[in-house]
Amino acid sequence: GNPECSFVWSNGDTAQVTLADAYGTYVVTITTPFECSIDDEVLIREYCPSALYVPNTFTPDGDGVNDLFFAMGNNLVDMELSIFDRWGELIYSGENAFAFWNGESNGSPVQDGVYIWKLNYRFMVDVNGTLGPEYEEMGHVTVVR
Repeated sequence: GNPECSFVWSNGDTAQVTLADAYGTYVVTITTPFECSIDDEVLIREYCPSALYVPNTFTPDGDGVNDLFFAMGNNLVDMELSIFDRWGELIYSGENAFAFWNGESNGSPVQDGVYIWKLNYRFMVDVNGTLGPEYEEMGHVTVVR
């Protein structure tokens, strides 16, 4: 590619190459130094198997590294994350595919220790955006500051 050209993808990336993290059409506008532009598109339709990853430890100490607890997954489109303390009291609840916990309860940092998480979630199961069944999982996460 020409290093003088600029690239703008429909997902906001400005690199020559983009990472397609979902199904659909990705459009790129390529502009030359002479302000000539052309659009091109690519259709992503290959099915990527769904997978969920939930860490078991995080360090909400404000250093910008590993400060948030969240689940990650291929094709994860719907999620409810709940966090409970050791007495079973709900201390956090978030409802979207990007829900995260910052290690606080009622605006104050929680103590180091083990907390219970519960996830209700769904995956997109095909290129048409069909949602699969709802799953529920529980586990624990250790807070270390």
